[in-house]
Amino acid sequence: MSMRTKRPDSLQEKPARGPRVSDIRSFFKLRPKSPTTTAEMAQTLEQRRRNAKFAKEQESRMGKAEEQIKKRVKETHKSPISPIWIGVLGFIIFGGLLFEALSRMFA
Repeated sequence: MSMRTKRPDSLQEKPARGPRVSDIRSFFKLRPKSPTTTAEMAQTLEQRRRNAKFAKEQESRMGKAEEQIKKRVKETHKSPISPIWIGVLGFIIFGGLLFEALSRMFA
């Protein structure tokens, strides 16, 4: 008998799981490259500004719950006078001018 001792099961080599590294490399080599990827394209000044604004907003949200995040609510501007009253005032002003002009033309 040899002097070697048998390794415990936990130390024995196990077969590798998943694809081998060489298979992954060949997969990425075979993929066709896009002529213009986003990493290669230059950003315009407007894109840079918007990206910086977005990054700043995301950074301010980190670590906060949804309830804590101030949500933007677009407020629609509501006129203090209803459209009906605007029509009545318009009729009084412009209608009066129209009737006055007609009465002076035919008088």
